Amino acid sequence: GRKAMLRLKHEVLDRILLRRTKEGRSEDIILPPKSIILRKDAFDPFEQDYYQSLYLQSQTQFNAYVQSGTLLNNYAHIFDLLIRLRQAVNHPYLVQFSEKNYLSSQAAASDAQNTCGLCRESAENRVLPACKHPFCKACLQDYIH
Repeated sequence: GRKAMLRLKHEVLDRILLRRTKEGRSEDIILPPKSIILRKDAFDPFEQDYYQSLYLQSQTQFNAYVQSGTLLNNYAHIFDLLIRLRQAVNHPYLVQFSEKNYLSSQAAASDAQNTCGLCRESAENRVLPACKHPFCKACLQDYIH
């Protein structure tokens, strides 16, 4: 077990595997010089309104974490809030058409496909008539009679 793994590592793998580092490959990689350009662009009214609403939502969520004392437990969510703000600065479509929003809209559409058209709750014993709107079997029977 252990002896075989150590032997494999020292006698076989160390001889055939190469570890490449940045210093060892620096001669092969020729990068252009880095140039930094700072721009100050202004939002148009639509972008300003969108960013401001997103900022207020993010601030509300952040304050909720602070008040509940779970700030350190939610650092990944806070990072996500900051990323969304940064994306909104670049272009609102980066937030609106992001994968996360797409998945949440798909989940909402899926919920709508399972909602009874009469009682507006999750359809139990779902019935799909020709119009393809879901109904609870009991709701549909009560409605017909």
